[in-house]
Amino acid sequence: MGKATGELILENLELKFKGNETTCSIPLYDLELTNGGAGNRLIFFSHPSRPGVSIHTGDREILRSPLLLDCPHTASQIRTINRRNLQGKLISTGVFLALGLLCLGLLSSRGLLARAIAKKIPAEMEEELGKSTFAQISVDRKLITDEGIQSELTDLVAPLVQVLPNDRYSFHFHIIEDSSLNAFAMPGGFVVLHTGLLLKAQRPEEILGVLAHEIAHVTQQHGIRNIVESAGLFLVVQSVLGDLTGIAAVLADGGSFILRQKFSRNFEEEADDIGLGYLFDAGIDPSGFIDFFHRIKDEQDKTILGKATSNLTWLSTHPATEDRIESLSQKIQSLSFQRNKPIDFNFKQFKDNLRYQLNK
Repeated sequence: MGKATGELILENLELKFKGNETTCSIPLYDLELTNGGAGNRLIFFSHPSRPGVSIHTGDREILRSPLLLDCPHTASQIRTINRRNLQGKLISTGVFLALGLLCLGLLSSRGLLARAIAKKIPAEMEEELGKSTFAQISVDRKLITDEGIQSELTDLVAPLVQVLPNDRYSFHFHIIEDSSLNAFAMPGGFVVLHTGLLLKAQRPEEILGVLAHEIAHVTQQHGIRNIVESAGLFLVVQSVLGDLTGIAAVLADGGSFILRQKFSRNFEEEADDIGLGYLFDAGIDPSGFIDFFHRIKDEQDKTILGKATSNLTWLSTHPATEDRIESLSQKIQSLSFQRNKPIDFNFKQFKDNLRYQLNK
């Protein structure tokens, strides 16, 4: 008989099919109803007296027909079909809800996932990212490359580097000619200091406090974690399952992201805490770190913008300077007393040499 399309009519205790070229009818007595098709959206009708004949429709309104509901045999089958349809909907809804909750859970715990994924990334990959990022900076920024100044800077930071908990990174410290009081770190151990910060500081402990903070950004993989958190949810899940190829591709092109990024409030506070620990382990007076923040605050207060934003802490992604000073002061007081080691470093001579190079 083949396939045909047409109209279904319920009348005279029969289910009649009328097509353009084909017509047939099935008695309602002993009529068999089943559902099927994609998502069980179709209703199939068959009868033992019509072997090989099957009629189906996607219009479920036919199940509301009084002729079918008044017949105990078909009414029972309709209840079964409706029950299965409801169960299917409940299962589908449950699956979608579970997936939704899973996605929400992954989003809410993305920070924890990013930390776990970052630990799986080889140090060599971080170093390559840091190296390429630093190369981008070096194109249009003037580096202080004097060997004597670099040697003095290495001597200054040596006590701090020696107390780091592992040798995962080989740290590289660079100086850029820039009058602003700033420093920043890149993945893999690349740390940059601005000349403005070095010349404004009054004692080496201030510089070491800043460096301890920047080193903590590296050891806690804040740059890498930022990139991971910015990656799509699929890549995050893929990495959690052990496949780092997607994240590796993102990291390979992450230099421009690193240059644009700002660390979150949590990352800045974590770098403060970890850096403070490094200072104590090295026996370096941590009050120098607080002195540096006082200088930052003084610079902020010199400008109208600085005064205007000083009270808008909650609008900033970074902790306000006053908050950091208070928090660090409380943490230093809470730590057990430790005798600070004298720093054998001629800071005045270092700054004089730096000014000489700038004047050249």
